[in-house]
Parts: sequence; C-alpha cells; structure tokens
Amino acid sequence: MNLMNAISPSHGLFADSDDRSLWLAFQNGNKDAFRTLYCRFFHCLVKAGLLITGNKEVVLDCIHDLFVEIWESRNNLSVPYSVRAYLVSSIRRKVIRCLDRMIDETSVSFREHNMVLSPEDEIVDKQSRSEREHYVLRALNCLTRRQKEAVFLKFYVNLDYSEISQKMSISKESVYNLISKAIDALRMELSPSSAEKLKRN
Repeated sequence: MNLMNAISPSHGLFADSDDRSLWLAFQNGNKDAFRTLYCRFFHCLVKAGLLITGNKEVVLDCIHDLFVEIWESRNNLSVPYSVRAYLVSSIRRKVIRCLDRMIDETSVSFREHNMVLSPEDEIVDKQSRSEREHYVLRALNCLTRRQKEAVFLKFYVNLDYSEISQKMSISKESVYNLISKAIDALRMELSPSSAEKLKRN
C-alpha cells in the first residue's frame, strides 16, 4: 500500500468524527477516515517516539510503518478502548524494537575493555588488536559520562534495559535514548574518515 496516496488531501469528511467512529470507518477501508486518523494522531505519536529516542528520522519511519501495518491488518484489528492509547503504545513498542535492531546490527560488545562495532568491521579487521583498542578508546571519549555508563552496563555487564534503568535511576526510555545516541556517535567516530583522522593523531 502507498501510504502517501492514502493520506492525500481529502474533504475532511471525518474531521468531526469521534475516535471510535473514525476507527470503524478506517476498518471498513475508508481512506478518508484513515487519512484523518493519521493526521489526528501524528503529532502526539512523534512526541511519544521522541521520548524514547532523539532520532526523529527513526520515529517518522516507525510511524509510517505502523500506519502501513494497521491498514494492511485492519480487518483483523479489534476496536480499542482508546484509539490514542493504542497508537501511542504501538509506536512506543515499534520504536523500541527498531532501536533493538539497530543495536543488534551494530553488534556492540565489550570484552575485557575491547569493543568491536560490526559496521566498521572492514576497517578494524585491517588493524591490529592494539590499534583497534586505541581507536575505540579514543572514540569512546566522544560520549558523555552517562552514555558511557549505559553502554558499559548494556554491553559489558550484560544488564537488560530494566536493570540499567534501576541502576542509573532513570526511565527505561531514557536508557534507550542514551544507548541510541551513543551508538550514533560511535558510528560517526569510527567511520572511515574519522578512523583516518585518529590514525594520523
């Protein structure tokens, strides 16, 4: 399904409809209702996603995917007690799963103070172990103290997000946000161009 076609401008036939009526019309395949549903909750879903990660691109992608999924599975969906609560809960789960995939793909792991990032394998495989450690330790200096702590607890101590949340006395969403931003920073620092700069320094 082309989501952009589904949310193209309409005549606002459902602008005054309550959430339940809007949901029922959407389930019946009405694209005007679907567009109104998207527009009505878009901003609150962006806010909900940004509470978990500061990466707006990830949040927008997740919102797009969420609405594609609910459109395609509309015949199998029940009518939620609260449409807003259902969508907010869904986007939170989707953003968290997306961050989990990003973390898994990055394959960040601490082993006796040595960390290897899979996206940079082509770089680090050409370096000796001592050089890799040197580059990674230099890259880690770009992180804030809290980011270092969260990454260390996750990938070296192997704590889960709930345990890290308790250990650091912050919400689980804040833990996801810290680790997500840390990984983005490390990817940038360990990119080929940055690696060359580190080598020269």
